[in-house]
Amino acid sequence: MNLINRNTNYILPEIKTPKDIWQYIASFNNIEFYETDINGVVLNTIFQNFFFVDKLEVATPRINTNEIKYDGFLFIGIPNDHGIDVDGLAGLYANVVESLMAKNYINSLKNYIKCDYEVQFNNIKPLYNTTKYTKSTNTTGVEISYSIWI
Repeated sequence: MNLINRNTNYILPEIKTPKDIWQYIASFNNIEFYETDINGVVLNTIFQNFFFVDKLEVATPRINTNEIKYDGFLFIGIPNDHGIDVDGLAGLYANVVESLMAKNYINSLKNYIKCDYEVQFNNIKPLYNTTKYTKSTNTTGVEISYSIWI
């Protein structure tokens, strides 16, 4: 999955939380966006090819500034066939995970944010054939632990 290059058409609207950022990036790239419920999952069945799921963990005010540091997880995934792929193991969708974990993909994702906000990707982890974020759909993708200062 390639992201559209950030260009003059890409202008972040007013941002209040990371959800606003991920939702706008997803919309700009014609990707579905979901926010988790209080249990950290999306209850909808997902049919779209690629999608983003945002799970906000904690918000901490930054001392002596008006900024807030948001820590959370962004899951970028694709629905997969649980009858073919084995839980926790790389299968048919391994190339999807490999492309999502590639340095140029991660850098292009950061590029959407870093011009306007401070962002740090703390950890990037592959998830195969999981329902961790999508209760009704088996998915494969990457989980990005992030910190964003807004």
